[in-house]
Amino acid sequence: MDVNVGLSNRISLAERLSAQNITITGVKLKSSGHERETDRSSQMDKIKICFDVPENRAAKSGNRDVYMQLIDPHGQTVAIEALGSGVTTLDRDQIQYTMKQEIDFENDAKNYCIYWGKDTPFEPGKYDILLMTGGYKMGEKSYTIK
Repeated sequence: MDVNVGLSNRISLAERLSAQNITITGVKLKSSGHERETDRSSQMDKIKICFDVPENRAAKSGNRDVYMQLIDPHGQTVAIEALGSGVTTLDRDQIQYTMKQEIDFENDAKNYCIYWGKDTPFEPGKYDILLMTGGYKMGEKSYTIK
């Protein structure tokens, strides 16, 4: 019986998606619809998070919900219910997330970008960003806003 449990756990680990080459940039949206990168709090409209999900033949293809948790310089999760924040499970614990974005995973390497912004300016400081799906962590990175 223990052999089956061990095999099942290894398969479960193999099916997990990971986020690699995570890049975070601040974005100022111009009236023309174009984006301009900025790390200045006073100019930033949104945070853009791009990441690669490598090929994973063990994982099933299809739509996946990716949850992004943005932790502000005070260590608090930025959660605005009106902007799609909620609660999800991470390693059997309930945690608050900032936003959820669906991605279409087709078993091959692909780059995804998600955006998040709010009506008030971002406070200067270091932010931590955690990406999750399926109850596990995909990746994390920090970003400093000036």
